[in-house]
Amino acid sequence: MGKIKRWGLVRPQMWKGKPYWTATVTYPTTSLFGTFDTEGMAIISGNRVLEWRYTGSGEEIP
Repeated sequence: MGKIKRWGLVRPQMWKGKPYWTATVTYPTTSLFGTFDTEGMAIISGNRVLEWRYTGSGEEIP
C-alpha cells in the first residue's frame, strides 16, 4: 500500500469483535487488464494501521 491516492473518512467500527477505527483508501493496482484504481480499508488502532483489507470481500490485501 505504498501509493495511496486518497484517504476517506475515518470512522469507528467493530472488527473481529473489537472496536477499531477504519478508513477507506483509493490506490492503484495492476492486473492482466492494466492499471486501475481500487478501494481498500485500513484497520487502525493506536494511530497505527494494523491490517489492509478489500472493502467488498474483507479479504486481506497482500
